[in-house]
Amino acid sequence: MNATKPMIATVAIVLGTTTFAGEASADVGPWKPFPTGVTKTYDPKVVCPFGLHAEVIQDDELGREFTDESGNVVAVEIVGSLVFRFTNMATGKSVVRDANGHGWTFNHPDKSQTLTCVGPFAAASREGQHPPNFPTGYYILSGVTVIEIPANGPYSIAYTAPIENICETLASP
Repeated sequence: MNATKPMIATVAIVLGTTTFAGEASADVGPWKPFPTGVTKTYDPKVVCPFGLHAEVIQDDELGREFTDESGNVVAVEIVGSLVFRFTNMATGKSVVRDANGHGWTFNHPDKSQTLTCVGPFAAASREGQHPPNFPTGYYILSGVTVIEIPANGPYSIAYTAPIENICETLASP
């Protein structure tokens, strides 16, 4: 895995560039509806000690694709409103959170991906599928988030504070 990919991805977000390191200029597609939110109920102990329902209550995201000279999608930029209601299925307690950060997905030739987001971002870290620095839980990450997803093997995540573990929020009285 190339350790410079997260930095390149972050710089691309900040500068809004359409050229990716070591690649030819990308063609930019039009903005179009690109909903990414998924309503899902997790059984107890999958992401929280209790059952968790994550409900999309607004998803007005837009996306645009960046393609290389062969027409392969090399990046996707996503902006817009994404709002969830999270509910503790045991107590009924719920909270509403924005997850409407500015996001990018970079597709690499080796089939790995780099996901980056600036601003609120929602991420489920499932039991048995999380990296060591990101324990099981459902999180709202509000700074800069970079996730490296290799073609094979475990993913890694780097983020800046603040971070909220929705499981802890909903477990408290």
